[in-house]
Amino acid sequence: MFSGKGLVIHELSPQEHDRQVARSQAVVHFIGRLLDEMQFRRTAIDARTAEELNLIRETICADKLDLSRDLFRYNESTRDVVVHLKQSCDRLPALLAGIESPSNGEANGARDGIEPPTRGFSVRCSTKLSYLGIEKLQMESGSDDITRSSTNSGEASALL
Repeated sequence: MFSGKGLVIHELSPQEHDRQVARSQAVVHFIGRLLDEMQFRRTAIDARTAEELNLIRETICADKLDLSRDLFRYNESTRDVVVHLKQSCDRLPALLAGIESPSNGEANGARDGIEPPTRGFSVRCSTKLSYLGIEKLQMESGSDDITRSSTNSGEASALL
């Protein structure tokens, strides 16, 4: 009946279904809600990618918040994906500053002839995700030491 309508049917175990939903829908819901939380809005000079991010935000936020909440409450695989997403966000400031190499094997800026700054730089990023038990990442300018400490305030920050 469904295949006659052009739909492709995939038979999955409940666990595999939840894992795939977490890797696709839950990430999009998380990003859409994150963009809304940070008040990401359209501007007069948006690039196409910013327009697409706003479309994600608008689409996700057009639905009731309960839909996003249910993805996080009732799909255990979503929790793992959110933790991985949070860890990736924690690494991003160091990656952008050229201090850390990408985990996906992509070449870093130093290999491309762009040396990372050695002193007099800072990058700050913060997010409120207290329900995930976020850690605080701090690096001193020009230092290779990373110190992680728990924060009870629910705010994580990275100072590079």
